[in-house]
Amino acid sequence: MKRIVFILIFWCFISCEKRSTIIDDDVLDKLSKAKYEMPSIYGQESLFVSVKNFEIIKTNADFLNYLYELKFKKAYKSFKEFLDAVLNHKIEIDKNDFKNVYYEVFILSDKITKEYEKGFNIFYTKYTEELNLKNKKIVLKKTKLNKDEFLTIQYYFYLNGYQIQEDDYNGFYYVVDRETLFK
Repeated sequence: MKRIVFILIFWCFISCEKRSTIIDDDVLDKLSKAKYEMPSIYGQESLFVSVKNFEIIKTNADFLNYLYELKFKKAYKSFKEFLDAVLNHKIEIDKNDFKNVYYEVFILSDKITKEYEKGFNIFYTKYTEELNLKNKKIVLKKTKLNKDEFLTIQYYFYLNGYQIQEDDYNGFYYVVDRETLFK
């Protein structure tokens, strides 16, 4: 009986541990080894960082590399270690650290959070649509939302293994599976 309880506790610990990883080690490795000459290969990928006061910052790998070089290089052994800490929300950064770095700051929308809590599949269906192109790309639906609501939607996709790629030319926000993108 004790053995079964131990196995259940161990299994629960392992499964809880896996859920806390937003960006896996392979993606962190690729992000950390990229050449960060503006713009880099990953400069268009939206990344989200927790900051104090329950705010979230949307930025990208180029700016996180700049921030690391400027303020965090002494505190972390490597850029990969820094990325793991900030992208997997192990630490909160002070918004003032982003003073010279482009970012968008927002607070999670209660309205969107309630919709997300109904389940990600329902959430995904509500906020995406397929374009009528040969390659059937998935995009975020164009709806009337305020900034916090729209960024909250992007954030929940990020938490569930998707990257949102902004197309300034066509005005679409493509939804791309992170594993596919970083192959």
